[in-house]
Amino acid sequence: GLSELGNTPEDASLIDSVVNGDSVYQSLDGFPALVTDPWLNARITALHACSDLWASGISISSAQAFIEIPSAHSIVQETLLVDSLEGIKSALDPQGAKLIGGHTVESRSQSLSPISLDIKITLSVNGKLNSDQYFWDKGGIEPEDILFISRGIGTGVIFAAAMQGKVKPCDMDLIISHVNKSQFPIFQSLMRIQREYGNQRIVHAATDITGFGLLGHIGEMITSTNLKRLKKDLDPLMINLQTKSIPVLSGAMRLIEEGYYSSLAPSNRRSWRFLKDNGNYSPFINLVFEQIEQHKNQYNNLLELMVDPQTCGPMLIACNPKFREIIKRTGYWTEIGNASTKRN
Repeated sequence: GLSELGNTPEDASLIDSVVNGDSVYQSLDGFPALVTDPWLNARITALHACSDLWASGISISSAQAFIEIPSAHSIVQETLLVDSLEGIKSALDPQGAKLIGGHTVESRSQSLSPISLDIKITLSVNGKLNSDQYFWDKGGIEPEDILFISRGIGTGVIFAAAMQGKVKPCDMDLIISHVNKSQFPIFQSLMRIQREYGNQRIVHAATDITGFGLLGHIGEMITSTNLKRLKKDLDPLMINLQTKSIPVLSGAMRLIEEGYYSSLAPSNRRSWRFLKDNGNYSPFINLVFEQIEQHKNQYNNLLELMVDPQTCGPMLIACNPKFREIIKRTGYWTEIGNASTKRN
């Protein structure tokens, strides 16, 4: 039911298991246009949607697209649609995945200016988990696991400020380059490690950091983990986050300091509850400071950053500590914390 989905959320849903033991999974994601270039916007949307399956340990095989295009001359609509489809394919093709179909509708609302910002794309992404592989769920964190993040956070506040013309061109160039870069090679590197070590459970839990922000998605992971541990009569875990280690995109913290935030940030602030005492227990997420973040303003800015919603956000994995150095050597991952049963 709905309560089960809320307590044990996953980034991908099992559709079916086939005769040879392989499993088929599906995920759904999308949003209104973020940039004026329809090709680039479609590519960003596709990469964002793909990350749900990558963060579940699943190879992508196909996708279908639902595209809402603005009311305009048919030639303009055709150009926007073709560019959008090509952008989606640019994200799928390097994975050997196919765009197998979809549906297009015309917007009933008055078009924005420029008109390409009125495009809305949603993707249903399908993937396969081989019988000799395992699903990376959100609730599989184990004591002493190491938390790794694949890249920096801060896209939400940067895009929000950009809509108000408050982002430096150099920072905007960096953010466009950032969201345009596929994380498929990062996924591939983890799968290679798994194969090399006989598909041992190297990744105990995983997710991608998107709409709920870093704190919200870690909160999903630790909540799901502790519900499972409660059923087994095991002590709950807590996550220790090294605040200085969290990678931040250029310009993001400055914009937060100036008072900018995404439209989703206010609702995401509910995730601050994971940092508060919960009855007789310590917080489920413990922020580990080194120096200056203890200053009130800097601490508040850090809290805002941690609930900033991400587009094409990083993957987050909780890993067997035995493979810590092997994962570091890939060059993709930054260590930001660990899991423990210790209660202060």
